[in-house]
Amino acid sequence: MTMIEKAVIISERDIREAAAGWRSLVPLALLAVVFPVLLVLGMQSLQPLLRELNLFSDLSKIFPFLALMIGFLPSSFSLVFALEGFAGERERRTLEWLLVTPLTDGEIYLGKFMAAVIPSLTFTYVSIVIFSLVSILTGFGVVTNQLLSQVIGINTVQCALMTAAALIVSSNALTTRGANLMAIFIITPVLALLQFEYLLLQSGYLPIVWLLVLAALVVTVLLVRLGVRLFDREAVLSQESYRPSRRETLAKAWSMFLCPTESLGRWDIYGHSVALLRQNLVALLIVVGVMLLSFGGAYGYSLSHPLGLSIVPSGLSSGAPSGPVAGLPSLTVQGIFLHNLRALLVGAVLALFSFGTFALLTVMLPLAVLGFFAGQVATAGGEPLRYLLAWVLPHGLIELPTLAIAAAFNFALGMAVFNTRAGHPIGECVLQAAMNWLRILLTFIVPLLLLSAILEVHLTPRVITLFYGP
Repeated sequence: MTMIEKAVIISERDIREAAAGWRSLVPLALLAVVFPVLLVLGMQSLQPLLRELNLFSDLSKIFPFLALMIGFLPSSFSLVFALEGFAGERERRTLEWLLVTPLTDGEIYLGKFMAAVIPSLTFTYVSIVIFSLVSILTGFGVVTNQLLSQVIGINTVQCALMTAAALIVSSNALTTRGANLMAIFIITPVLALLQFEYLLLQSGYLPIVWLLVLAALVVTVLLVRLGVRLFDREAVLSQESYRPSRRETLAKAWSMFLCPTESLGRWDIYGHSVALLRQNLVALLIVVGVMLLSFGGAYGYSLSHPLGLSIVPSGLSSGAPSGPVAGLPSLTVQGIFLHNLRALLVGAVLALFSFGTFALLTVMLPLAVLGFFAGQVATAGGEPLRYLLAWVLPHGLIELPTLAIAAAFNFALGMAVFNTRAGHPIGECVLQAAMNWLRILLTFIVPLLLLSAILEVHLTPRVITLFYGP
């Protein structure tokens, strides 16, 4: 028998067990069959009221979003099946029977993946078909072949992506409750991606949508390969017999924070931090590349879209403006420091929910703004290099490298699940990444952000005055 045939045996067993219990399949069936009908009829009955209130007067604009959501809701049940795959069997005391079979770790893992994906996608396709037929019969809308292919492609890949991520969580979770708590870290970025793809569909950027689908497919394959590589039945069985206490976990976290690299002494504070920078050199290079691409792309776009505005104000005094500006932080050392620190902390939290994606966005946006304004200076007949030297360089020499370091460790924190090593629980690897992030934050990020805020308030205005006059 081939590996796929053996995996099918595991998937058939799990699907039969799920079909025998009504708690998962009955709600899924109702969601796939009844909800599309109720949604179409409900939107049609509300259409006069929405037009009267001037809300969604043209329902065709939200029709693609409704089609995407109709497919997404049943596919999200793959999380339930995947999280039950290992954590549920561990609680039911049936996991040991499965692990003593002559099947390999890869065959067991692949079988669990298929058992979660197949029923979810089956009901997803049923839901899409029912929505399409009811929409046509009631005159609510027409699901074109192009939209149908997009909805099927997006939901298929995202279902596989959620399943692959959830299986990694399930194989390392000690209880189903703990695994379910981690589900929010999976469904939140996928739902955000779905909304972003809808906006791209509405704007007509279809190639970008398919590129995102392809990228999600690549991530899915990587997650499946990672899960197969990390799945170790001996480690799973050892988790059954040993669960670290809260005190042991805190002691391990403190040890990771004090001594992340074994070759250095515990109290060599900056030696450990420099070693961590070297270990995360790849992440740092990725962030720097994203920063350069963001600046260059925004600069090129700005050159072809001149605003015709004077964006280099004159009449700056030699001191820093201290009054509040709407939408901007207070132009004081404390205001700028807290604003930058808050942005980086938010990026770290969001990176956990997005496998590091939002960490890259935190550097893309400010560099894109700089590139856009530099391009506008060029289109207005000014000197963009002079603008950057005066407005950015004095504090940017400190702030931009600090931003790159912070984003690199935020990215590493979000990608910690991919860096898990065999024999090490995923929680331990994420904890190590979190302690590395905290150490870099305290030893590098906070002092450098404070220094850059001081320069931005007290030095940059004087340099601007020197370049452009009072």
